[in-house]
Amino acid sequence: MVSIVKWCNKEDLGFEGRIQGDLTLAEVEPRLSKTLCYKDYIDEVIYDFTAGEKFKMCIRLDLRIHSKEKFKPGDWPHELKNLTDYMNYHFQLRRRIIGNRHELNTDGVITRVSVDKFPSEGDAWSSIDLSSTFAILGSELVISHPEHPTVKRQIPADKALLVSIQRGSNQIYDTMDD
Repeated sequence: MVSIVKWCNKEDLGFEGRIQGDLTLAEVEPRLSKTLCYKDYIDEVIYDFTAGEKFKMCIRLDLRIHSKEKFKPGDWPHELKNLTDYMNYHFQLRRRIIGNRHELNTDGVITRVSVDKFPSEGDAWSSIDLSSTFAILGSELVISHPEHPTVKRQIPADKALLVSIQRGSNQIYDTMDD
């Protein structure tokens, strides 16, 4: 029975366990990987991290959507620990509804995780695990649901949170308010 619960909670992928309803949580340590410029300014910032001790993933921030400020190449000053203050000042509150009516709110960014290559046969992460996992960059995450108590989680300055839907849940949809 315990092994089934661990599998549902994605503990093999580095998740701590259930945080609310059918949602699981993991803390990761993203590091600035690169900035992409398509014209004169930085358009995209990529933070890499490892999930479940071996699977390489990244968080992509599209500054054309998330920021009104423009940065010239080489001028992105935001290591993750400084990014939270920047997001508090420049970003709008983000809200996303995932799974079975779970509402995620943060003062930063909620986005899907990305990978350079999709999982191959035998990898612990499946495409379903990827599509049901969201990265949260900010200083706090608030999760609410009509049938569960509200959960508030402070996010350490050098970390990001991954929120995913438990395996076995049939609710893998999401909506976003911008």
